[in-house]
Amino acid sequence: MTVVVIARVEALPGHEAEVEALLRWQVGPTRDEKGCLNYDLHRDNAESTVFWFHETWSSEADLAAHAQAEHMVTNRARLKPLLATATQVHRLTRLA
Repeated sequence: MTVVVIARVEALPGHEAEVEALLRWQVGPTRDEKGCLNYDLHRDNAESTVFWFHETWSSEADLAAHAQAEHMVTNRARLKPLLATATQVHRLTRLA
């Protein structure tokens, strides 16, 4: 069964450009990962400090591997001092 994820990333005010650049950097390597069906980055229209990922993975195992991928581990360390809150990750089940 596929796994759908919505993730919310909130930059500290004044660090939006840096956070966006780092998030954009991880898109390419992530899309190349096994089991990645889509990995789309969005900026919130109402809150300029907030970014959203919409992701679909082939399996929980592929999603778990993504979390441990070298580019993700590296980017989490780079992002940490630039974020207002911890990234919120929500797993969803498609109903229709």
